[in-house]
Amino acid sequence: MVRPSRRRGFRHLCQAWRADRGSVVVEAAIILPLMVCMCTGVIQFGFRLQQGLVVSNATRQAARVGAQQGANVDADEKIVAALREASGPLADKIVAIVVYKADPDGAMTIDCRAMVEQVGFDGDIDACNIYRAETGFSLEERLWKPETRSTDLEATRSDLGVWVQVGFSSPLGGLFGLGDTIVDHAVFRIEPKV
Repeated sequence: MVRPSRRRGFRHLCQAWRADRGSVVVEAAIILPLMVCMCTGVIQFGFRLQQGLVVSNATRQAARVGAQQGANVDADEKIVAALREASGPLADKIVAIVVYKADPDGAMTIDCRAMVEQVGFDGDIDACNIYRAETGFSLEERLWKPETRSTDLEATRSDLGVWVQVGFSSPLGGLFGLGDTIVDHAVFRIEPKV
């Protein structure tokens, strides 16, 4: 008596499973694209986060080198070299580097920002050096000469800022609108000469 009820139960289970097969396929067809889209978004966000951290660390390293170099004539070249070295595989994706004299809040001056954004500017720019990838990171005109950077212990010291723009690249393409560039900046006080 126990045996027939088991068989009936097993048969009933198999029949119920066969009846639900069609609905399972429909549910999978609805859920699978959503799951793939969500997983792709998580992976792309991870790439964006990783590249953002690399750019942030490289920018801080470059600003630190600039603060140590102070008024050395080749300070900007060392800043650019440090940034490119610390960027690792993203060094080829750097679009622009700006070495600037930071205002008391650590920001770029308005004229320097206008020059970076290629909008046009009023007045003299004396606190901003812009290096662009299209010129091979060479500087045509030095607007903030390193030798004018204050490193005197008694005088008001200069705060040196490094601003960088890097192209964002993901193996998954430009899905989910995470932007096509990563921008970061870091500011350090120029170390005094003793």
